[in-house]
Amino acid sequence: MFDRLAFVPLDLPYFDIDIATIKDIYNRSGFDHYPYHNLWKAVTVYADTDDFTDPQKSNYCWENRYDKTAVPTFNNNLTKDEINFFKNIIDHLPFEKCVISQILNQVKSIPLHQDGLYDGRSDDLKGELQKGATGFNDEIEPAGLKVLLSYSAQSHKNFYLSETLTSKKRFINLPTNVNAFAINERTFFHGAKYIKSDKFILSSFGVIDKKRHEDLILRSYKKYKDYAIEF
Repeated sequence: MFDRLAFVPLDLPYFDIDIATIKDIYNRSGFDHYPYHNLWKAVTVYADTDDFTDPQKSNYCWENRYDKTAVPTFNNNLTKDEINFFKNIIDHLPFEKCVISQILNQVKSIPLHQDGLYDGRSDDLKGELQKGATGFNDEIEPAGLKVLLSYSAQSHKNFYLSETLTSKKRFINLPTNVNAFAINERTFFHGAKYIKSDKFILSSFGVIDKKRHEDLILRSYKKYKDYAIEF
């Protein structure tokens, strides 16, 4: 139904957290994002791992982000209030089971790419397109569920999508009362310019509840059609 929908703001509550709190979480659990340490810093909030500060274990969880057998838990370096904050977000997202949730902090410009289509072992995301790459399943797009935790980034033209590597870039725009959105990051190309202000995005993956997801996308598209990006 929405196979050409690349981006839509989500009709969900505004999830508000102090930037100082996020920075404190990074001080406790942050790491350079393996294997893209030159592009991202990350904190794994929720995953099936015994070490939330190990970049390779977090990457393993991401590569297996649709694993129905995963038994994820919250990062034990989070406070009770922080866990409740992230639990509230995950509960609002249309998951049958959330498998991994991470706060990503961009540290340089992100080139156009499709998630799951690259060999994924070079610092700048360049690589040969792979047939049958990991991460593909029957989930209905747009299934890349994000929450922009830093409001300041909304005023910058930085995150963009493109139908192909050579198509015109389309920059996203969010209503001021919304910081959750969905993108189709497996079909369409996307990237982001680097901005000097703090930019933290919660990126969550797992097994989608198809009925909840369809209801949310339909509701969101109807409400925020003027903000949506379609190809």
